[in-house]
Amino acid sequence: MLNELVPERVYVYQAPTNTGLIINKNEQTGIMVDSGLDDSQARKVYRQASKELNVEVKGVLTTHAHADHCGGHHWLQKQGVQVLAPPFEKAWVRHPVLMPYGLFGGVHPPEYLRNKFVWAQSAQVDHVLEVTAEWQWEEYYGIDFQVISLPGHTEGQIGISHGGVAFIGDALFTPQVLEKHKHLPFNVNLEQVFNSLESVENIHDKHIVPGHGPVLATGEELSQAISQYRKVLSQNLEQVMDLIKKHGESMTGEEILAKILVERGCQQLDKSLYLLFRTAVTAMLAYLEDKEKIESYVCEGNLVYDSL
Repeated sequence: MLNELVPERVYVYQAPTNTGLIINKNEQTGIMVDSGLDDSQARKVYRQASKELNVEVKGVLTTHAHADHCGGHHWLQKQGVQVLAPPFEKAWVRHPVLMPYGLFGGVHPPEYLRNKFVWAQSAQVDHVLEVTAEWQWEEYYGIDFQVISLPGHTEGQIGISHGGVAFIGDALFTPQVLEKHKHLPFNVNLEQVFNSLESVENIHDKHIVPGHGPVLATGEELSQAISQYRKVLSQNLEQVMDLIKKHGESMTGEEILAKILVERGCQQLDKSLYLLFRTAVTAMLAYLEDKEKIESYVCEGNLVYDSL
């Protein structure tokens, strides 16, 4: 059900992926924030807004274009709802095959990656949002809100603020979510992740709604969650460096990933999940190489990593 965060203004539907609803009570219009994994969640929020709040959902904002956040866009668009997205994420909403392509080396993915968990249904983007590193005001359907760039989990991820509530997508993973994912969060650019955490740290809204997990209160609760996430990210980077150093010779990315997974009790995995973890580790290797902590080169037909 929709939980009211700000009376008659901001609601959240808490599910495996949280969905927001921002409304203008005077004009009886609303904008959703993300749509969940599939039609089911989008339909529930859309119908509750209509039947219980007497609000017409006019648009859906996209924090980022992963399937679990935009999987319901296609259904919403068929109901006449317009899709709003950041510039970079626009292509991924329109061409969701980009996600499984990216996971599988840029080629057409095999059948096990052709599912709703990584490959959402396509939707047209009706409006492209202006996004910068500072909060920018936007207004649609009589509703004003602010947008800020929060990249790292994806290149074009954004945060959205209205009425004392900030929806931050997957810029922050809470301890409960990290535990579920073996403390190997999916990210594509760790430098951006750390920078985005600073932006989240400076949010002054009363409520912070991450893409997954409970709503956080600004202050001690938010600070602890950020601190714990930074700690996990730093420990992961240290683990990668230690593995390479203790191995005594160069290692492939797959060898590094295998040791990390075995240490975390993940000897047997769904193939899709393996590829998500591989991306997480590859992002760490890219970050460490950029920081000149490790180096990479081709040896005996393998791309390998070594300590500096």
